[in-house]
Amino acid sequence: MLALSTSCLPPGPEGLDERITRLLDHEVEGYELSYRIAEEEIERFGREIRTVGRSVVSLHSYCPVPSGIRPREAGGDLLLLTSEDESLRREGIRATISTLEWAARLEARAIVMHSGRTPIDYPKHEIRKLHDSGRWIGGANAGSGDEALGILRRVTEQRAETAPRTLDLLKRSLDPILEAASRLEVMVGLENRIYPHEHPNAAEFPILLETFAGAPIGTWYDTGHARYQEVLGFEVPGSTWKAMLPHLLGCHVHDVQGIQDHLPPGEGSLDFADLLSDAPEEIPLVVECRADQSAERIAAGISFLEASLAGGDEKTPTDPFALA
Repeated sequence: MLALSTSCLPPGPEGLDERITRLLDHEVEGYELSYRIAEEEIERFGREIRTVGRSVVSLHSYCPVPSGIRPREAGGDLLLLTSEDESLRREGIRATISTLEWAARLEARAIVMHSGRTPIDYPKHEIRKLHDSGRWIGGANAGSGDEALGILRRVTEQRAETAPRTLDLLKRSLDPILEAASRLEVMVGLENRIYPHEHPNAAEFPILLETFAGAPIGTWYDTGHARYQEVLGFEVPGSTWKAMLPHLLGCHVHDVQGIQDHLPPGEGSLDFADLLSDAPEEIPLVVECRADQSAERIAAGISFLEASLAGGDEKTPTDPFALA
């Protein structure tokens, strides 16, 4: 199923009617409501989507925007579920449960969740500068330069030292979230994140899924996030997909050029026919682009993705949303 995220809508001065019209103009079967939807808007989005015979396939936590936060400032990492600040962590749990409740009301079968991060300093701007100048060691950009290799090793070592504590905090946060998800019959999709100091990495997905075996939890694969870490050498190519595939609920689909992600499909280097060849037939493939892309570029990306997948082998339908 091809779907589109509301993340593609610009958060500018357009009214709600105009934003909904722009969303529904695209030829997809369903939509993901992302984390910039205000509480006073969410029911209207759901109603208009269902009026045209389409569905809300997922909500990206935190959706709607938590109280006191402006939509422009919203994000999936504002209330970290790995925070040492107990009050902040509990706010994140409450906001996630609110997302689950809205998902149930809108008959969405899953939410997508960011899982927090380790408390290390990740020098993303320095890394981008080294990468763009051809001085980064790792993955597809193998080259020379002690500075890049030093960063790669330092981040990897610091993450390994700090991850046990934040992973434990994440598990504590997931307990009440999954209890609510079970009651509401909505799945929780853990998304692979773009930066290597975030949770979960490829090695942590099996740990979390085993810890909560039998709970309504699965994985939500992001094509651009995975490629970013592979290009820089923080993950072995294909390892994230392999770890997530057995419990896959859906995908965020966007293209990557170098380490610039969230481009419309067809504008980067990803081979979607090959990348998604093992994905179950029935899962939603949600096109998730930056809001600064034009409607024409997004439409072209949807058409490109559809054409790319049409040439793949026929797959056996499955129902990854069946609750244990």
